[in-house]
Amino acid sequence: MNSEMWTETRRSKCFLFVGIILSSFGAKGFYICSMLIR
Repeated sequence: MNSEMWTETRRSKCFLFVGIILSSFGAKGFYICSMLIR
């Protein structure tokens, strides 16, 4: 597996994780995510 594919896979998993958090916690989860990303 080349590094580009690995990065894409990680990114899609990250977005999926963020989506689950958003659906679970709503605005609060989004705020926590933005804090973690920074």
